[in-house]
Amino acid sequence: MLTQGAGGNTSVKDNGWLWVKASGAWLEHAETKETFVPVPVAIILDGLAIGEDRKAEWTAPSGKVLRSSIETSLHAVLPDRWVFHLHTVSSMLWSAMEGRIADVADRLEGLPWELVRYDRPGLPLTRAIVERLESKPQVLLLENHGLVVSGDSCAEVNELMLETEQRLFLSARQMESADTESLSAVVPERYHSAHYADAHWCATDPAAFEAAIKGIPAPDFAVFLGARLVGVRTGESIESAAATYRREFGIEPAVFLLEGQGAVLRDSVSDNGELLLEALGRMLARLPNGAKLTYLPMPEILGLLDWDAEKYRQSLIE
Repeated sequence: MLTQGAGGNTSVKDNGWLWVKASGAWLEHAETKETFVPVPVAIILDGLAIGEDRKAEWTAPSGKVLRSSIETSLHAVLPDRWVFHLHTVSSMLWSAMEGRIADVADRLEGLPWELVRYDRPGLPLTRAIVERLESKPQVLLLENHGLVVSGDSCAEVNELMLETEQRLFLSARQMESADTESLSAVVPERYHSAHYADAHWCATDPAAFEAAIKGIPAPDFAVFLGARLVGVRTGESIESAAATYRREFGIEPAVFLLEGQGAVLRDSVSDNGELLLEALGRMLARLPNGAKLTYLPMPEILGLLDWDAEKYRQSLIE
């Protein structure tokens, strides 16, 4: 519920250095793999002053060269020592829901929080955050993206993060499980049934299915699952749906959602993609009745898919 795969990033500032999660690294591997890379804060802030996003490759203590997070500038510009940036299920859902900002304000009343308008991860998002720093917020809800929580100590940030998540939490409604046996009978060659049970909710629940095929609600869904999730309605053929996607985007779809049956992914989709589809299922299971999502515009999605920083991150995915 807090993060998926390589998504999100965490940092701490120490004596002029920003220790930030490396691009493509998984936080859960931090105790067994080199995950954090030291970056001089002054270099990043000097770049911001002249409009340069100075994310780059840096040498970790072992001598291994790693690229700092796509969102290094976000961490550098925040004044607090500790920064958690997470793509939590609850924050992604609330930040993408249409017309629900008043509900969010009620839930987060009393917390030092601000809503940050959507912009592309990296320097554009950092600039959007700078616009909201006058009130000295420690909780930033990033529109169509996720959550940032910051503070002077790790314990303080962890407590504030959990408090925020508790306030934003919505229970999942009852969802239909996939019939994986019947689903396996219709899976096309070079595809497979989704690995995680909750991912199938995107297809087995009628409301979730309609919401999932309308668009992409946050950047990582595009990066790891493609320009859109291909819905295959009852009576429609997978081949026909795939052909439409190929004509539109020139590649094979990453995901088919078979209405009422379950989710199917291309074999080349990484476990990041599997986890993102699971997260989407969990989001949509919590979408209140009658609520609608907002989606990223297609030009923004295509820009994310053609972004050098994201191509680099995906090249590191195991």
